[in-house]
Amino acid sequence: MVNEVRRMMEDKPFKPFSIVTSSGQGYRVASVDHIDIAPTGNQLAVWHDDGTCSIIGSLHITAIEIDKPSTQQPA
Repeated sequence: MVNEVRRMMEDKPFKPFSIVTSSGQGYRVASVDHIDIAPTGNQLAVWHDDGTCSIIGSLHITAIEIDKPSTQQPA
């Protein structure tokens, strides 16, 4: 799964996605600046807009979900 995250980080244009863990929790990655991967690949850090981060063990990643495009119509 870490290799898939790396590939998604390199996609041009970047598409926001969520990392889903074995607990069922989802962590949204809004931009490439919102995620770091440890050099060993065994942990990921997902940065939140409030400056905090969540550390995720790579073995706990169960799915990667690409955000669906907004269907909101302009007013």
